[in-house]
Amino acid sequence: MTRHLILIFCVFLSISLSAQEFNCKVSISSSKIRGSNKELFTNMQKDILEFINNTRWTDNVFSTDEKIDCNFLFTLNEKIGSDEYAGNLQIQLSRPCFNSSYSTNLFNFKDNDIRIRYAEFESLKYNSSSNNSNLVSLIAFYANVMLGMT
Repeated sequence: MTRHLILIFCVFLSISLSAQEFNCKVSISSSKIRGSNKELFTNMQKDILEFINNTRWTDNVFSTDEKIDCNFLFTLNEKIGSDEYAGNLQIQLSRPCFNSSYSTNLFNFKDNDIRIRYAEFESLKYNSSSNNSNLVSLIAFYANVMLGMT
């Protein structure tokens, strides 16, 4: 019986420690790309959102109200290849003000020249010691910049 309680406690503890760092919103504007499958951009938005919010970027534990609020706005202007796009990315970062009910902006940056490759139904996986894709590397770069600022 005691072993079962210890096992249940360990499982519960590991679940509670898996909180991620970001509470991110992702938007993708693809209105300048004619004749494309709009569902592809909806899936891209969902995949990027899940990737940012579900990746453990550090070993620190954040409670829900401590998560870092950020926005990623991708504006894709051109389709370069079958799965490659060019455009810009605007990143906004805010943190709650201590003992208040409002947030303040810490970082607002627009990267005017991005090129990303996105293949639908291909998972986005982060590995800190290798470069898997330019989309993952771009997001990881800005995620680490934001973590360094907070």
